[in-house]
Amino acid sequence: MKKLNKNIAFYLLSIICFIVFGYLIFYQFSVVNVFLSILLIPLFIIIRAPSLKAKKIFTTFVLAIITFLITINLNFPTNKVAVKYVIPAVNLVKKVFTGNHYKSVDERYEINIANKDLIKDAFLFGYGIGDVQNELNNYYYQHISDSKSYLIAYEKKLNTHNNYAFFILCGGVVLLILFLMSLVFSIYKGVLHKDWIYIFFLIIISVNLMFENMLSRIHGVLFYAIFNGFFIAKMINKNNQD
Repeated sequence: MKKLNKNIAFYLLSIICFIVFGYLIFYQFSVVNVFLSILLIPLFIIIRAPSLKAKKIFTTFVLAIITFLITINLNFPTNKVAVKYVIPAVNLVKKVFTGNHYKSVDERYEINIANKDLIKDAFLFGYGIGDVQNELNNYYYQHISDSKSYLIAYEKKLNTHNNYAFFILCGGVVLLILFLMSLVFSIYKGVLHKDWIYIFFLIIISVNLMFENMLSRIHGVLFYAIFNGFFIAKMINKNNQD
């Protein structure tokens, strides 16, 4: 009975955590993390489904929901969330591939142009972690006449919004290679142990690093280090038991 009560408590706590984290993801409305949640959660359930029949049923269910959402005409132009987050992100993707200018576009396009130009001048060893923001601010100021986005970036002192670019600007391609080696090794260990939660965790981190300087902030570093440590400890414990 005690074991049953512990299991019930565990599942209830898991459901509460899932609801809280899900609420925070959609409340903050990070387009990247909302997209990853919609993609990875169903994929994880499909992978862990106990039988092929269950996988097919759930896949059909997910496709039906997606079709339904596409079919009903969500009026994006008048939706406040879409206007603030989705449309600028979609226009950013369009601008990257077409080069056309749109009225509402995320500033990351111009910021990544700045990243690219600055990387050209310090590709091998970078500028040093203390000088990166100064270099970015100077670039924004010099190109204010090119785009309003640079004026916004200069006034807000925006960072690279791309952690991979930040690594190169800090310590050059050498630093980036070292980080990618650790990331690839972690993914390899996750695949080796078929730990899908760990693999998806690393995918979420890897994708977020393309759009945010997650590992340039102490809470981002702590989040990655603590959870990565938990997953590694879990694999070590499993090996010891085997």
